[in-house]
Amino acid sequence: MKKRNLSAIIIASSVMMLTLAGCGVTAESDAGVSKGSEAEVSAEAKADAPEATEDEGDYTDGAIANKPSNPDAADLSFEYNGTTISITDAPDKIKSALGKPSNEEEAPNSDDPADRMYTYGTDPDTIDLTVIAGKTDAIIIYDSAIKTSRGISIGSTDKDVIAAYGEAEATKLDGINDIEYNFDGYTLTFFLDKNSKVDAIGFINEN
Repeated sequence: MKKRNLSAIIIASSVMMLTLAGCGVTAESDAGVSKGSEAEVSAEAKADAPEATEDEGDYTDGAIANKPSNPDAADLSFEYNGTTISITDAPDKIKSALGKPSNEEEAPNSDDPADRMYTYGTDPDTIDLTVIAGKTDAIIIYDSAIKTSRGISIGSTDKDVIAAYGEAEATKLDGINDIEYNFDGYTLTFFLDKNSKVDAIGFINEN
């Protein structure tokens, strides 16, 4: 999976949600506005996204946020060098825990230069932290040494994910297969390769 493409798709979705929230618009309150905005942002993300391929397994088109079994605050965090990092933490706290970034750039699909994406580690074992409007927006893990609180890591299978987090439906969006779990305003997403193995883990702030 191309990391930049994945980040672009995630940031596009997050920027769209922030824009709608700022305008007082939600998918439930104004479906017409939501769909139009989503189409514009999605078109931009698709320009950078890999072409869809015929992967093995059954996937539903579009994102589905499945309900996790026995949700806990720990599900929104992971351990890094002995420190617990959570998507709910402030950006400065996360940046301090991760150390010096190996790269910093403007967040993909954002018009505000203050929105940043920081990359930590050395390819392929990296972590991407995206900060939008001064808030922790997303943490994307590619580092194979990191496990979620329920023991899922890069290389785990879709069956491992479901056994750990509960029954779920795998979906395909913009050519990327994933399994999503919703934790009251935050999403834990497991991105799957063509062999249905986890190749990235995303902690995403939907607030």
